[in-house]
Amino acid sequence: MRFQPPFIGILRRLIVSEATKSSYIGENISKASHMVGAARCAQNKWLDNEIVVACLFHDIGHLLAPDDTGGYGVANHAQIGAGLLCALQLSPRICDAVFHHVNAKRYAVGSDPAYVLSPASKETLKFQGGPMVHAPERYKFKNNPAFEDAMAVRDCDDTSKMFDLDKHEVADIFDEMVPIITEGYVG
Repeated sequence: MRFQPPFIGILRRLIVSEATKSSYIGENISKASHMVGAARCAQNKWLDNEIVVACLFHDIGHLLAPDDTGGYGVANHAQIGAGLLCALQLSPRICDAVFHHVNAKRYAVGSDPAYVLSPASKETLKFQGGPMVHAPERYKFKNNPAFEDAMAVRDCDDTSKMFDLDKHEVADIFDEMVPIITEGYVG
């Protein structure tokens, strides 16, 4: 049997037990379905395992703090989620991609007038600093070492709001992903 860091149980409980109970903000799927869908999207695009793991946990911060946006989740969920993943000693690359995935949304909206957000994402953007429209901020983010990874997570985030999975499907997919999650463990 392969080594499993002790945090696997914590993350499994959050995704399988907690995230399957609550709907994703303004969408007709659970938070777990959305996060698993993002990870599956990354796998389908042949992205590397660290990005798959970042996609799986990109919205975990929504499970760690109370809604502070009037029904649209946790405004700083990216920072909260990245903080948990760093504390659990996942790779800095995973943590940075999670930390910056909201900046990627802000960048995409601020840089491309044709960029389309779901109605819920439009609402959450209001609490996340709005579109990144100022050139110095866009320049700074584009030159961040996490830029490409965060944009990849954002791309998978956008396309993973379609299929609602039941708790058993989420559990099976999570368990299937445990080996790649443990690859990202640096502790």
